[in-house]
Amino acid sequence: MESMAGLEASGDLRDYLRPLRRHLLLIAVCGLAFIVLAFALIKPGPRMFSAQSKVLVGAGIVGNVTLGGAEKLDLITEQNVVTSSVVADPVRSALDSTDPVSKVLSKVTVTNLRDSKILVISYSDRDAAMAQKGAQAFADEYLAYRTKTLTDEVAKRKTELTAQATDLKAELDDANAVVSQTEPGSAAQNAAVSQRDALQSQVNSANQSLFALNGATVQPGTIIQPAVLPLESRNSPRTERLLYMAAALAAGLVIGAALAFILDALDNRIASGDTVRLGIPVLGFISLVRGWRKAGTPQLGMEKPPSPGHTSRLWGGRARAAQDGMVVEDLRAMRADFLFLAQESDARLILLTSARDGDG
Repeated sequence: MESMAGLEASGDLRDYLRPLRRHLLLIAVCGLAFIVLAFALIKPGPRMFSAQSKVLVGAGIVGNVTLGGAEKLDLITEQNVVTSSVVADPVRSALDSTDPVSKVLSKVTVTNLRDSKILVISYSDRDAAMAQKGAQAFADEYLAYRTKTLTDEVAKRKTELTAQATDLKAELDDANAVVSQTEPGSAAQNAAVSQRDALQSQVNSANQSLFALNGATVQPGTIIQPAVLPLESRNSPRTERLLYMAAALAAGLVIGAALAFILDALDNRIASGDTVRLGIPVLGFISLVRGWRKAGTPQLGMEKPPSPGHTSRLWGGRARAAQDGMVVEDLRAMRADFLFLAQESDARLILLTSARDGDG
């Protein structure tokens, strides 16, 4: 009886593990499917090389001059200048590239080292030599553009001051003529003298500004670290693919678990006695002997062949005998329960049926 109880317990465990195995298999299949899809559909990017050059931004125009704010240094503005088309266009020509300016700009980034006047210019490309050349070209072209801008600003200011001084000199000559033509000590002459002195002061101021501007120097900046050839790529396609596949595996396992939960919730099949909820008593359960499906007429309790040399399809050794013994015990238990219920309910008519046609 102890062995029979152990067999019944193992049968209940199998009933519990069977749907669990199906759920685990579904989760594993989903995870594997997502890995295969990720491997087939997601292509990692190419190896990219990145080179850097560092530029120390100069003060601009140095001297006792005032250019309307042009001499003030704004590093945010300078970063935007580096990544503008006015710099990228000559860089494209320097690289002999046929790419549009927008694509060239997509490969460059500019950062400013904290609490410094240093701009770090990075350029990325599939080719290491092109990455080095691009970073250096952006640094060179930025300094060239800034030099030209500052030089043009100085030249423009010189032209304005020269024209202003010329106009003031002409007005001063006219004022001197008025002073010489008016009566000495008269109110008209006094007014002319005041105007002449004011013009003379303006002429002197313009000449001083022009003199200071002639002595001003242009300091656009300097390259403190030229771009060097990068020896290693900044990315690893193999690592990227592994990360994609790991993410796909995680997504597949989550989706597989969700599907398993949904299928389990929708499964209304009876897996064990605990799942039967019909509102009527259950007399018992008969163990399933799978070999009977191929055996014709079952023979219970057969532990050895009927006679020496006789072979039977129904004989399966001790394992088969143990299974038949389980069925015998199940039938005996059901018979005892049935007789007890029949006596209690005073039953006179009994109907035996099966769930489906052909169940036996």
